[in-house]
Amino acid sequence: MGECQGRPGRVVVIEGDEGLGKSRLLVEFVRGARTRDPSAVILSGTAFGSEQTRPYAAVRPLIPQLTSARGASAAPAESLAALAHLAPEGRERYRSLPDFRADEPLSRHVERVVADVAEEQPLLLALDDAPPADSAIQELLGALVRRPTRRVLLVLAGRREAWSRSPLGLDLQQASGRVERLKLGPLSPSQVEALLASMAPFVP
Repeated sequence: MGECQGRPGRVVVIEGDEGLGKSRLLVEFVRGARTRDPSAVILSGTAFGSEQTRPYAAVRPLIPQLTSARGASAAPAESLAALAHLAPEGRERYRSLPDFRADEPLSRHVERVVADVAEEQPLLLALDDAPPADSAIQELLGALVRRPTRRVLLVLAGRREAWSRSPLGLDLQQASGRVERLKLGPLSPSQVEALLASMAPFVP
């Protein structure tokens, strides 16, 4: 997270076949980020294929944390109203918000609030199983890739073959100069042995 200070947004993609530890790596990364930078706003979730018909399903639980962060109050009222449309708890914090009007895509409003929060604190958005996310989240993530926001780190995990079938995959490909890919492969026998030893050390 420290590398994001004062720099354009960064994107990290964790990819690999099923069962190679993508989710565990993402969890450990998020845990480490919380330890290293307690001031950062860290939003972490998982996209489930079964929720593809529910727009912003994986993001809705993260909205209250985003809107309660320092800097969110500087966002335009219409953008905060849009986020309150996704998570009504926002109206408890900002009681004078206007009614939500669908003049712009919700993703643009989320972008604005993210940018204002990141002006105050570095922000990490980590999403596991990103490729099968619903189309609304695909558009939001694509927007954050296409228009990188200063002090925002986007970390996405997913199966290698799923990216090619995801609309987000094209955005990541076109923004390859700003995207760091971490490709996980099968463990070697010695790595498996070391992993098992760390999980269940042999006691004579």
